[in-house]
Amino acid sequence: MKKIVLSGVAILAMVAILTGCGKKPQDKINAVLTGIDSAYAQGANIYLANEYTAIQDSMKSIMVDINTESAKRFKNYKPVEIKLDTMLLKVKQLKAKSIIKMVQAKKDADSLITSFQVIMDENVKLIVEASKVKKAKAVIENYKKEIKSLDSSLVENKSLFNKGLYIDVLNKINTSKANAVNLNVKLKAILIHGKGKRK
Repeated sequence: MKKIVLSGVAILAMVAILTGCGKKPQDKINAVLTGIDSAYAQGANIYLANEYTAIQDSMKSIMVDINTESAKRFKNYKPVEIKLDTMLLKVKQLKAKSIIKMVQAKKDADSLITSFQVIMDENVKLIVEASKVKKAKAVIENYKKEIKSLDSSLVENKSLFNKGLYIDVLNKINTSKANAVNLNVKLKAILIHGKGKRK
């Protein structure tokens, strides 16, 4: 009788172990997937695109492992759980780095917009003065059109900034700002060469 009791205990222990290992780790799966969505919301797909894609690919691979294990009669999700724990840590790190990148991008974009605005404000004042220079009428008309175009670019970049699209600002604004600086130099040159030759 004693041997039978021991055998029964052993069987129950084995069943408990198999049951514990055989339960699909849905909570951990959900935690990782939620973390990936959260990282996306923080712009990980923009600021850390390669790392974000790598994590997505890794999670897809883990899901394949889970599905493979689920098809087995005796399931053991322990190896998958270890992978999920590691993945969750990576996702948290990705989210944290994304926030840092986003804050820096916002700071850089704001700085560029501010400096662009300063140049444009000066250009508007300069073109008023340059318009008074003799023989500059034709070129000034072209410069006025250029100012209008640059002003539209400035408005567009401010709109992108307000929408939180800081990377788009950084990708677009540098060319426009460079053109504004170039126009600034041209207008100042007209004023320098036009001293004493005003209408």
